[in-house]
Amino acid sequence: MNDAWLERREEILNPAPLLELPRPAGVIRSLPEDFQVTEIPAYPPDGGEGHLFLELTKRGWNTDTALQEVARQLGLPRGEIGVAGQKDRHALTRQWISLPAAAGPRLERFAHADLQLGPPHPHSHKLRRGHLKANRFRIVVRELDAPPESALNAVRASSAALLAQGGMGHLFGPQRFGWQGRNVEIGLRLLAQPRRIRPGDFALSALQSALFNLYWLLRHERGLLDTVLAGDILQKTATGGLFYSDDPAADQARLAAGELRLTGPIFGADRLTPPPSSPAAALEDEALAAFGTPRELWVSLGKRAPGTRRALRTLPEGLELGVDGPSLGLEFTLESGAFATRLLSELVDWREAESRPHAQEET
Repeated sequence: MNDAWLERREEILNPAPLLELPRPAGVIRSLPEDFQVTEIPAYPPDGGEGHLFLELTKRGWNTDTALQEVARQLGLPRGEIGVAGQKDRHALTRQWISLPAAAGPRLERFAHADLQLGPPHPHSHKLRRGHLKANRFRIVVRELDAPPESALNAVRASSAALLAQGGMGHLFGPQRFGWQGRNVEIGLRLLAQPRRIRPGDFALSALQSALFNLYWLLRHERGLLDTVLAGDILQKTATGGLFYSDDPAADQARLAAGELRLTGPIFGADRLTPPPSSPAAALEDEALAAFGTPRELWVSLGKRAPGTRRALRTLPEGLELGVDGPSLGLEFTLESGAFATRLLSELVDWREAESRPHAQEET
């Protein structure tokens, strides 16, 4: 294991806020209803045959355990239930799942105090991971260290500054990494024995996420979060298409106009990579060296770790702020894969209620 990773562990697992503005302190997740998530699907049900789409509402359950209970009550193998993403345990969440159409007559017998299934809608295929557009969050912050109106004004100032600079860092939250980065350590050990790796392994995903966070930190430290380098992989805002930058000056103007987004690597086999010897490639190689995981090793994993690109910044949409008695309320929408707690960290100095460990949050 590389010493560079050990030296930077804490800042990789939980990067400091971008903003240097006063933040009120407070507590989140005092109640499941204080952290609400509603999934916005990528597409509506198409009315076809073969599957059923329906909304799962859960309170105080993680997604995997909730789906196991649905499978048990409906007499289905767990693998036949489709889901687009994981949702927090210590929360009230609503997400779409899919079932085989044959399970429809059994839905009436499903009953659980903390789990509800909405009406079924016919669809032609199973729901797959990543098939969601965004998530809408409603979060209550309690036990504020300042009068509610003062806290609200501070959060308004921070949110305005965040929007003015192009959004928050599209970082992975500490929930992804496990207690004290345990998932990352498991991922490193697993990478040393690649034959044991299976597609979708959560520990390997945690390692990929930690590498992205380090890459983001390297760019931030050098003032490059909003600077196009030769070889950078850029994303078109309108279509999501990716391309290499071979004209940084022209692409810089398009970035400033909001037409493009800079991306960073989720290392793996099937992904765009900057041209060798380019400044962009050198930054990626620096992140890989810090973890002692050479690029060739990731490429050798093939379909077990396909890799992708991730934007360096993301903008919250529909941000609404208000006071609810002695507490602060926030509502906002984040694109798929963005962490609500990362936005919260820019606005509020938050802590979990009753020293609750970080809950899993993968949207």
